[in-house]
Amino acid sequence: MKGWTEHRHFWLRFIGWLMVAGVVVLSLIRLPATPLAVSGGDKLLHLGTYAILTYWFLHTHPARPLAIVLGFMGLGTALEGLQTLTGYRYLEVMDWLMNVTGVVLAWLVFYGLRWRIKYLMP
Repeated sequence: MKGWTEHRHFWLRFIGWLMVAGVVVLSLIRLPATPLAVSGGDKLLHLGTYAILTYWFLHTHPARPLAIVLGFMGLGTALEGLQTLTGYRYLEVMDWLMNVTGVVLAWLVFYGLRWRIKYLMP
C-alpha cells in the first residue's frame, strides 16, 4: 500500500477542492447572524478565505498562476452575484473587494517568497 507521500499530489489537490466546495456552500446557505468580536470581522474572513484558497492552489498548480488568480477572482464575483438570487443573502461590494484583495495578496506573497519556499508540488 502506498503512503501519503506517494499520493500527495492527489490529496493536496483534493483538499483544495474540498475547501472550494465549502466556500461555495457557506456562501449560499442561510447562516444565523452572529456577532463578531472584531469590527469588520466578516471582511477579514472574506480576505483570509480567498487568500488561503489562492495560496493553496498556487502551490498545488504552480504552472497555472494566471488561471488560479483569475479563477478565484471569478469565483468571488460569481458567488457575490449568486447571493442576490437566494432571497436571504445579498451582494456586498466590500465583500467582493475583500475577496479580490485576498487573491491579490496571496499572489504577491507567493511570488515574493517563491525563491525561499519549497513547493508542495514539483
